[in-house]
Amino acid sequence: MTPFEQHETALARYHSAFDSALYSAIGEFIASNLNAERDDVRVVALMTALQDACLELSGHPNQGSAVHRLAVICGQSFLSRHTLETIRRFLQRFAAEEDLRIADFEGTAGAMMIAYTGRDDLQTAAAHANGVHSW
Repeated sequence: MTPFEQHETALARYHSAFDSALYSAIGEFIASNLNAERDDVRVVALMTALQDACLELSGHPNQGSAVHRLAVICGQSFLSRHTLETIRRFLQRFAAEEDLRIADFEGTAGAMMIAYTGRDDLQTAAAHANGVHSW
């Protein structure tokens, strides 16, 4: 298959799997999680990363590692579990079969979310400990 044919096949698959209502709902979930407007740069960046990941799963030759980049951005953004699950379901629409990249997305985003939460807890504990003058 030529690169042009790969590109065309991936775009056709992307368009056939795309669900605009679910995509819009994800945008609203992300905006709500970030306490931002839908056109906020952070929401737009996440939605663009989602589109790139869907194109990668559809077989687009120019979107390597897009699913991983999406997982990292989601993990750093403190999205709710419900939002991450909805994103995972949306990604699944574009995969030809059970795709490990989707499981990796879920694991990476979830682990990063927990790690950042733990970091915040440690920073809070350190701030309280700094207030101790002596024993």
